[in-house]
Amino acid sequence: MAKKLRSVALLMLLVYLCALFFSSGLAASDTGKTVKVTVDGARLREKPSTSSTILAEMKLGTKLTIRDVKNDWFQVKYDGKTGWVRSDMVSTPSSSSSASSTKKENVGKQAKVIKSDVNVRKEASTSSKVLTTLKKGAVVDITGTSGQWYKVRGGGKNGYIRTDMLSVITPKIPSATVKAAQNDLRKLNFYSPQWAVDGHLGNATYGAIKAFQRAYGLTPDGVVGEQTLETHKEATKNGGNKKSAALVGQKGDVILCEWFNYMKFVFPQRTAPVPLVDVATGERFMVRAMSCGNHADIETYTQQDTSILYRINGSKWSWTPRAVWVYLNGKIYAGSINVMPHGGDTLPDNGMKGQICLHFLHSRNHNTGLENRDMQAAVLLAFEKGLQAPPYEKIAGDKDVISDPGEDYEVDPGSAEEEEGGDDEDDPDVTYD
Repeated sequence: MAKKLRSVALLMLLVYLCALFFSSGLAASDTGKTVKVTVDGARLREKPSTSSTILAEMKLGTKLTIRDVKNDWFQVKYDGKTGWVRSDMVSTPSSSSSASSTKKENVGKQAKVIKSDVNVRKEASTSSKVLTTLKKGAVVDITGTSGQWYKVRGGGKNGYIRTDMLSVITPKIPSATVKAAQNDLRKLNFYSPQWAVDGHLGNATYGAIKAFQRAYGLTPDGVVGEQTLETHKEATKNGGNKKSAALVGQKGDVILCEWFNYMKFVFPQRTAPVPLVDVATGERFMVRAMSCGNHADIETYTQQDTSILYRINGSKWSWTPRAVWVYLNGKIYAGSINVMPHGGDTLPDNGMKGQICLHFLHSRNHNTGLENRDMQAAVLLAFEKGLQAPPYEKIAGDKDVISDPGEDYEVDPGSAEEEEGGDDEDDPDVTYD
């Protein structure tokens, strides 16, 4: 009887452990899958803990292969170092079949050789005959795929090059196409009147496109394709009367707007400063975002801005949320901040070592991935006090039209990569990546 009871107890324990294991969104089955770094500067740590030694800071867009999974951490290898990265710092794991599909989609495109003296081989194998050798920067045509190899035409030869030796070139978007998108986005209030319609695809236009796509049910990839342009024109023709999923309410001039559906895509990162007004005191100060993840990580722009913030918070640093109005793109948004510098620092001369957190509706803490109740309460307070907000023209104005700030994207002429991410904290007892 005792033996039977032990067997039943063991079975129940196994069932419980299996349920516990499979209830998590991360599983051992993710091992071997590919992820991409979604936050610039995401930290590779020695152990799966935010208090563990930092081995490296990884670049936005870096592809990684999952070697192991532990709770909400992935073990990966980066720059010759094996360590752990938080799962919310990378994309959703994709299988090798997905990666293979992506390779097939690149057939017909061009690619640039990113390593020195790359061999073009007769067959898709490192033991196959070398037909020719290409220098770094050489451009080839992708004509097919075979496993981890591209079939290419380059250097006067048809052969194979390993996919990790090449960087696929994103087709350039004509400047006229970007201009048309900027015009439509401005009419629909996704693109600020302060930003010039100049055909330059930078952070502002890229973010506005993604916000528009999300609001209108399109894939938010930031690509100005036929479907996006068509939807732009249709929405403009109809006066933009389709309700955006991001806009929750408006009181006076103050808008209650969701972070993940809109604000995250249009808040400028590491570019022009943004005015904030403290709801309790009416004082104005300028900030600049260094990253936009689960919420915005911001820094005061000058020493004077730091002095104002410190003074209105009772001449002390604290984690207690403060309601603020955010003046951006000709509109005023309800937000909240804490006044406790922490983490990374990109403005060393502003008199504040570190960053503070700026939250909007339904933004979340970086560590837990959950909404911060007190921060959200302060956001709602800023909205409720909306009738008291100073007019946009008094605080920010829109007289000066400037070029789209930020990094360039693939547009004719010029290209660069988008910057995103940073070092974030929401609680004095926890350090976040």
